[in-house]
Amino acid sequence: MNLNNQLMILKKRKGFLIFIGIILFLFFSPFTYFKAHTNIETQNKLNEKNINGSTTKIDTHKKGISFNEKENELGNDARFKVTKSSMLNFGIYSKIAKEISFERVINDETIKTLIKAESEIWGLGQSNVKKNNFNDIIKDRIDKIYAEK
Repeated sequence: MNLNNQLMILKKRKGFLIFIGIILFLFFSPFTYFKAHTNIETQNKLNEKNINGSTTKIDTHKKGISFNEKENELGNDARFKVTKSSMLNFGIYSKIAKEISFERVINDETIKTLIKAESEIWGLGQSNVKKNNFNDIIKDRIDKIYAEK
């Protein structure tokens, strides 16, 4: 092998290692800077008939540094049940979706509430931080629903 071939191989290895480093940085970086667009659809049912519903759009921006942040699980809350959950994570772009159902009694009538929440997140941050942001938005919305009479 001559010197030019060796230099080309070293350049290709260096480029490949830089690419792998960027991918690792995007997925495991302690720095957080992202924007999330969340849509929450709520449907109330009384005796299996739709009585009212709403759509809420929430935009959030988050900046900061986080190390080893634990994920806040929605399944730990006894007030509601998570029926579907999914997450698509491409590093810079993430999409999270959840379906939640719960029942509450108002004026001696049982009202079943279904919530479909979906969030598109653009930016840097660990998946746990992004999930916690999404779960906090859902918990706030459920708290508002329970506060209504």
